[in-house]
Amino acid sequence: MRQVAPAIDGSPSVAGSLMSAGAAAGLRGLVEAEIVPRLVSAHAMRARPGARRRPPPSLSRLLHEQDVSDFATLSITSDVGTATRFVEERCRVGIPLDVLYLDLLSPAARTLGTMWERDMCSFADVTVGLGVVQGVLHALSDRFVDGTSGTADPRHSVLLLGAPGEQHSVGVHMVAEFFLRAGWAVRTEHPSSVAACAEMASEAWYGVVGISVGSSVKIGTVVECVRVVRARSANRDAAILVGGPLFVIHPECAQVVGADGTATDGSQVPQLAEQFVSRMTLRA
Repeated sequence: MRQVAPAIDGSPSVAGSLMSAGAAAGLRGLVEAEIVPRLVSAHAMRARPGARRRPPPSLSRLLHEQDVSDFATLSITSDVGTATRFVEERCRVGIPLDVLYLDLLSPAARTLGTMWERDMCSFADVTVGLGVVQGVLHALSDRFVDGTSGTADPRHSVLLLGAPGEQHSVGVHMVAEFFLRAGWAVRTEHPSSVAACAEMASEAWYGVVGISVGSSVKIGTVVECVRVVRARSANRDAAILVGGPLFVIHPECAQVVGADGTATDGSQVPQLAEQFVSRMTLRA
Protein backbone atom coordinates (compact mmCIF):
# COMPACT_ATOMS: atom_id res chain seq x y z
CA MET A 1 0.00 0.00 0.00
CA ARG A 2 1.44 3.37 -1.01
CA GLN A 3 1.73 6.20 1.48
CA VAL A 4 2.03 9.94 1.06
CA ALA A 5 5.07 11.36 2.84
CA PRO A 6 4.19 12.00 6.52
CA ALA A 7 4.47 15.33 8.28
CA ILE A 8 8.02 15.88 9.49
CA ASP A 9 7.09 16.64 13.08
CA GLY A 10 4.12 14.30 13.27
CA SER A 11 1.62 17.15 13.28
CA PRO A 12 -1.31 17.20 10.85
CA SER A 13 -0.44 18.21 7.31
CA VAL A 14 -2.12 21.19 5.68
CA ALA A 15 -4.29 18.87 3.62
CA GLY A 16 -5.01 16.58 6.53
CA SER A 17 -5.89 19.26 9.03
CA LEU A 18 -7.91 21.53 6.75
CA MET A 19 -9.22 19.34 3.93
CA SER A 20 -9.46 15.89 5.56
CA ALA A 21 -8.18 14.36 2.31
CA GLY A 22 -7.08 10.74 2.14
CA ALA A 23 -3.68 9.59 1.07
CA ALA A 24 -4.73 9.35 -2.57
CA ALA A 25 -6.09 12.88 -2.60
CA GLY A 26 -2.90 13.96 -0.87
CA LEU A 27 -0.84 12.65 -3.74
CA ARG A 28 -3.10 14.36 -6.26
CA GLY A 29 -2.63 17.64 -4.44
CA LEU A 30 1.10 17.12 -4.19
CA VAL A 31 1.41 16.54 -7.91
CA GLU A 32 -0.98 19.40 -8.68
CA ALA A 33 1.29 21.78 -6.82
CA GLU A 34 3.89 20.56 -9.25
CA ILE A 35 2.95 21.76 -12.59
CA VAL A 36 5.50 23.91 -14.19
CA PRO A 37 9.06 24.74 -15.11
CA ARG A 38 12.31 25.34 -13.37
CA LEU A 39 13.67 28.03 -15.59
CA VAL A 40 13.55 31.39 -13.90
CA SER A 41 17.20 31.68 -12.90
CA ALA A 42 18.16 31.64 -16.58
CA HIS A 43 16.14 34.78 -17.30
CA ALA A 44 17.22 38.36 -16.74
CA MET A 45 14.85 41.07 -15.53
CA ARG A 46 12.22 41.94 -18.09
CA ALA A 47 10.14 45.07 -18.32
CA ARG A 48 6.43 45.25 -17.74
CA PRO A 49 4.18 45.19 -20.78
CA GLY A 50 0.55 46.22 -20.69
CA ALA A 51 -1.67 44.13 -18.48
CA ARG A 52 -2.61 40.81 -20.06
CA ARG A 53 -5.71 38.86 -19.17
CA ARG A 54 -6.25 35.16 -19.44
CA PRO A 55 -8.00 34.35 -22.74
CA PRO A 56 -11.75 33.72 -22.57
CA PRO A 57 -12.89 30.28 -21.35
CA SER A 58 -14.30 29.48 -24.79
CA LEU A 59 -10.77 28.91 -26.05
CA SER A 60 -10.40 26.04 -23.60
CA ARG A 61 -13.10 24.20 -25.52
CA LEU A 62 -10.53 23.59 -28.23
CA LEU A 63 -8.91 21.24 -25.73
CA HIS A 64 -10.48 17.92 -24.80
CA GLU A 65 -10.03 15.48 -21.96
CA GLN A 66 -8.40 13.15 -24.46
CA ASP A 67 -5.75 15.82 -25.15
CA VAL A 68 -4.88 15.87 -21.47
CA SER A 69 -4.77 12.07 -21.25
CA ASP A 70 -2.68 11.82 -24.43
CA PHE A 71 -0.20 14.42 -23.22
CA ALA A 72 0.16 12.72 -19.83
CA THR A 73 0.89 9.40 -21.52
CA LEU A 74 3.26 11.07 -23.97
CA SER A 75 5.22 12.62 -21.10
CA ILE A 76 5.99 9.12 -19.82
CA THR A 77 6.59 7.34 -23.11
CA SER A 78 8.32 9.99 -25.22
CA ASP A 79 10.89 12.79 -25.01
CA VAL A 80 10.72 16.55 -24.51
CA GLY A 81 10.93 17.27 -28.24
CA THR A 82 7.93 15.08 -29.08
CA ALA A 83 5.90 16.48 -26.17
CA THR A 84 6.79 20.04 -27.20
CA ARG A 85 5.58 19.39 -30.74
CA PHE A 86 2.29 18.10 -29.28
CA VAL A 87 1.80 21.47 -27.58
CA GLU A 88 2.96 23.46 -30.60
CA GLU A 89 0.38 21.73 -32.80
CA ARG A 90 -2.32 23.14 -30.54
CA CYS A 91 -0.71 26.58 -30.67
CA ARG A 92 -0.98 26.46 -34.45
CA VAL A 93 -4.76 26.02 -34.29
CA GLY A 94 -5.04 29.17 -32.21
CA ILE A 95 -4.93 28.03 -28.57
CA PRO A 96 -2.84 30.58 -26.60
CA LEU A 97 0.00 29.38 -24.41
CA ASP A 98 -1.81 30.74 -21.34
CA VAL A 99 -4.59 28.24 -21.95
CA LEU A 100 -2.18 25.42 -22.73
CA TYR A 101 -0.22 26.04 -19.53
CA LEU A 102 -3.30 26.04 -17.34
CA ASP A 103 -5.67 23.68 -19.14
CA LEU A 104 -3.32 21.12 -20.70
CA LEU A 105 0.01 20.92 -18.88
CA SER A 106 -1.36 21.45 -15.40
CA PRO A 107 -4.15 18.84 -15.59
CA ALA A 108 -1.79 16.44 -17.36
CA ALA A 109 0.49 16.59 -14.33
CA ARG A 110 -2.49 15.83 -12.08
CA THR A 111 -3.38 12.95 -14.37
CA LEU A 112 0.06 11.46 -13.79
CA GLY A 113 -0.71 11.37 -10.08
CA THR A 114 -4.05 9.69 -10.72
CA MET A 115 -2.39 7.11 -12.97
CA TRP A 116 0.07 6.30 -10.19
CA GLU A 117 -2.74 5.91 -7.63
CA ARG A 118 -4.49 3.45 -9.94
CA ASP A 119 -1.32 1.42 -10.57
CA MET A 120 -1.31 2.50 -14.21
CA CYS A 121 2.29 3.69 -13.91
CA SER A 122 5.13 3.69 -11.40
CA PHE A 123 6.32 6.58 -9.26
CA ALA A 124 9.45 6.62 -11.43
CA ASP A 125 7.16 7.17 -14.43
CA VAL A 126 5.54 10.12 -12.65
CA THR A 127 8.98 11.61 -11.99
CA VAL A 128 9.97 11.18 -15.65
CA GLY A 129 6.65 12.64 -16.79
CA LEU A 130 6.98 15.74 -14.63
CA GLY A 131 10.51 16.16 -15.93
CA VAL A 132 9.19 16.15 -19.49
CA VAL A 133 6.51 18.72 -18.55
CA GLN A 134 9.28 20.88 -17.12
CA GLY A 135 11.28 20.44 -20.29
CA VAL A 136 8.33 21.50 -22.44
CA LEU A 137 7.88 24.63 -20.35
CA HIS A 138 11.57 25.41 -20.66
CA ALA A 139 11.33 24.98 -24.44
CA LEU A 140 8.33 27.33 -24.63
CA SER A 141 9.52 29.86 -22.05
CA ASP A 142 11.05 32.43 -24.41
CA ARG A 143 7.89 32.46 -26.51
CA PHE A 144 5.70 32.71 -23.41
CA VAL A 145 7.51 35.79 -22.07
CA ASP A 146 8.21 37.28 -25.52
CA GLY A 147 7.98 41.06 -25.74
CA THR A 148 8.98 41.82 -22.15
CA SER A 149 12.13 43.58 -20.99
CA GLY A 150 13.59 44.99 -17.80
CA THR A 151 11.66 47.03 -15.27
CA ALA A 152 13.28 49.73 -13.18
CA ASP A 153 10.53 49.71 -10.55
CA PRO A 154 11.75 47.64 -7.58
CA ARG A 155 8.17 47.09 -6.47
CA HIS A 156 7.83 44.67 -9.38
CA SER A 157 10.20 42.17 -7.84
CA VAL A 158 9.05 38.87 -6.37
CA LEU A 159 10.66 36.14 -4.29
CA LEU A 160 8.92 32.80 -4.85
CA LEU A 161 9.55 30.12 -2.23
CA GLY A 162 8.61 26.49 -1.99
CA ALA A 163 7.45 25.97 1.59
CA PRO A 164 9.91 23.98 3.73
CA GLY A 165 8.95 20.32 3.46
CA GLU A 166 7.58 20.76 -0.06
CA GLN A 167 8.51 17.66 -2.06
CA HIS A 168 8.11 19.10 -5.54
CA SER A 169 9.00 22.38 -7.20
CA VAL A 170 7.14 22.67 -10.49
CA GLY A 171 4.20 24.71 -9.18
CA VAL A 172 6.35 27.60 -8.02
CA HIS A 173 8.01 27.77 -11.43
CA MET A 174 4.72 27.99 -13.31
CA VAL A 175 3.83 31.03 -11.23
CA ALA A 176 7.30 32.39 -11.99
CA GLU A 177 6.61 32.13 -15.71
CA PHE A 178 3.49 34.28 -15.37
CA PHE A 179 5.40 36.87 -13.33
CA LEU A 180 8.17 36.94 -15.95
CA ARG A 181 5.58 37.40 -18.66
CA ALA A 182 4.15 40.35 -16.74
CA GLY A 183 7.63 41.89 -16.65
CA TRP A 184 8.56 41.27 -13.02
CA ALA A 185 12.03 40.50 -11.71
CA VAL A 186 11.75 36.99 -10.29
CA ARG A 187 13.81 34.88 -7.89
CA THR A 188 12.81 31.31 -7.03
CA GLU A 189 14.20 29.34 -4.12
CA HIS A 190 13.48 26.06 -2.34
CA PRO A 191 14.50 26.61 1.30
CA SER A 192 15.02 23.62 3.55
CA SER A 193 13.86 25.38 6.72
CA VAL A 194 11.74 28.24 8.02
CA ALA A 195 14.94 30.04 9.03
CA ALA A 196 16.18 29.82 5.45
CA CYS A 197 12.93 31.44 4.25
CA ALA A 198 13.55 34.38 6.57
CA GLU A 199 17.16 34.69 5.46
CA MET A 200 16.23 34.76 1.77
CA ALA A 201 13.55 37.41 2.36
CA SER A 202 16.07 39.57 4.20
CA GLU A 203 18.76 39.44 1.51
CA ALA A 204 17.11 41.85 -0.93
CA TRP A 205 14.09 44.17 -1.26
CA TYR A 206 11.05 42.47 -2.80
CA GLY A 207 7.63 43.93 -3.42
CA VAL A 208 6.05 40.49 -3.06
CA VAL A 209 6.98 37.18 -1.45
CA GLY A 210 5.07 34.14 -2.67
CA ILE A 211 5.00 30.79 -0.85
CA SER A 212 3.96 27.60 -2.66
CA VAL A 213 2.35 25.05 -0.33
CA GLY A 214 1.89 21.41 -1.27
CA SER A 215 -0.36 18.98 0.56
CA SER A 216 2.52 17.35 2.46
CA VAL A 217 3.43 20.61 4.24
CA LYS A 218 2.12 21.14 7.76
CA ILE A 219 -0.14 24.07 8.57
CA GLY A 220 2.12 25.07 11.48
CA THR A 221 5.09 25.31 9.14
CA VAL A 222 3.18 27.60 6.79
CA VAL A 223 2.05 29.88 9.63
CA GLU A 224 5.60 30.11 10.96
CA CYS A 225 7.04 30.70 7.50
CA VAL A 226 4.67 33.61 6.86
CA ARG A 227 5.42 35.05 10.29
CA VAL A 228 9.20 35.03 10.00
CA VAL A 229 9.19 36.27 6.40
CA ARG A 230 7.04 39.23 7.44
CA ALA A 231 9.30 39.94 10.41
CA ARG A 232 12.63 39.60 8.59
CA SER A 233 11.84 40.85 5.08
CA ALA A 234 14.03 43.69 3.84
CA ASN A 235 10.74 45.29 2.76
CA ARG A 236 8.53 45.13 5.83
CA ASP A 237 5.57 46.14 3.66
CA ALA A 238 6.03 43.27 1.21
CA ALA A 239 2.82 41.49 0.26
CA ILE A 240 2.92 37.81 1.21
CA LEU A 241 0.89 35.55 -1.08
CA VAL A 242 0.33 31.81 -0.72
CA GLY A 243 -0.72 29.22 -3.27
CA GLY A 244 -1.27 25.52 -3.74
CA PRO A 245 -4.12 22.98 -3.85
CA LEU A 246 -5.40 23.84 -0.38
CA PHE A 247 -5.87 27.52 -1.19
CA VAL A 248 -7.61 26.77 -4.49
CA ILE A 249 -10.26 24.81 -2.59
CA HIS A 250 -10.25 26.97 0.55
CA PRO A 251 -9.01 30.49 -0.32
CA GLU A 252 -10.09 31.68 3.13
CA CYS A 253 -7.20 29.68 4.55
CA ALA A 254 -4.82 32.38 3.29
CA GLN A 255 -6.01 34.50 6.20
CA VAL A 256 -5.70 31.55 8.58
CA VAL A 257 -1.97 31.29 7.87
CA GLY A 258 -1.47 35.06 8.08
CA ALA A 259 -0.91 35.76 4.36
CA ASP A 260 -2.24 38.75 2.45
CA GLY A 261 -3.92 36.80 -0.31
CA THR A 262 -4.08 33.90 -2.75
CA ALA A 263 -5.23 33.26 -6.33
CA THR A 264 -6.93 30.34 -8.00
CA ASP A 265 -4.35 29.84 -10.75
CA GLY A 266 -0.92 31.06 -11.81
CA SER A 267 -2.20 33.53 -14.40
CA GLN A 268 -4.02 35.52 -11.72
CA VAL A 269 -1.13 35.88 -9.27
CA PRO A 270 0.67 38.82 -10.99
CA GLN A 271 -2.64 40.71 -11.20
CA LEU A 272 -3.23 40.15 -7.49
CA ALA A 273 0.35 41.18 -6.69
CA GLU A 274 -0.10 44.36 -8.73
CA GLN A 275 -3.03 45.36 -6.52
CA PHE A 276 -0.75 45.30 -3.50
CA VAL A 277 2.35 46.95 -4.95
CA SER A 278 0.36 49.75 -6.61
CA ARG A 279 -0.45 50.96 -3.09
CA MET A 280 3.12 50.54 -1.89
CA THR A 281 5.32 53.58 -1.24
CA LEU A 282 9.05 53.26 -1.85
CA ARG A 283 11.11 54.36 1.14
CA ALA A 284 14.57 55.83 0.93
